[in-house]
Amino acid sequence: MSGGASGKRIHKNILDAYRFIVQNYKPNDRIYLSGFSRGAYTVRALSGLISNCGILKKLNARHIVDAWKIYKSPARKNHPSPGENAIAFRKKSHATRKIQFIGLWDTVGALGITFSVMGLFDAHDEFYDTKKGSNIVMARRALAIDECGEDFELTVWSPRAGVDLEQVWFSGVHADIGVSYPPDKSGKLTSDIALHWVLS
Repeated sequence: MSGGASGKRIHKNILDAYRFIVQNYKPNDRIYLSGFSRGAYTVRALSGLISNCGILKKLNARHIVDAWKIYKSPARKNHPSPGENAIAFRKKSHATRKIQFIGLWDTVGALGITFSVMGLFDAHDEFYDTKKGSNIVMARRALAIDECGEDFELTVWSPRAGVDLEQVWFSGVHADIGVSYPPDKSGKLTSDIALHWVLS
C-alpha cells in the first residue's frame, strides 16, 4: 500500500483492505501486509482491526462496519483482550487472527498524515490502536535516520514478547526509503537497500 491524501482516504483504504480479506480469506491462508509512509500506517491500523475483531467469515461480511466501530472505540470493553465486546464479536470471525508478516517503510504521523494538514481532522478521525498486536508473527521496519522534518515524525513499535520484530535505521530521508526519488544513472534506487532488507 502506498500513501493516501487524507484521513478519510486512509479510513477507506483500511476498510477496503479488510473487506478484501473478508471476501477472499480461506482457513490456513497466510496474510502478508506491507506499506510505505501513510500506507504503512494503513497496514498497522488494518492489523489492529484484525487483532480486535478477527477476520469476519464471508457470510458475516455485513458486519464489517460494526467491526470498524469496535476497533475505533477506546472503551476497554472493545480492547482485543480482555474486552468482552471484542471477544463476543470475534465469534462471527475465523478462528485465527494471525498475520504471518508485516513489512513497513517509515510510518509517519499520529494519523499517518503529515502534520501540515492535521488541522483538517479532529480526535474522531484518530484510531484507537496501531500498536503491534500479539497476532503478528514477524514484523520488519525500515526507518530513515536522516529525516528531521516535522511533517514526518516517526511512530516506532516497542518490542513485544512472542513477536519476531526488527527495526533498522537506513541512511537517507523519508523519500530515500520509499522509492520517491528517481533512479541513478545505473538504474539503481536508494530505496532498493531498505526494500531488500525488509523482504530478506
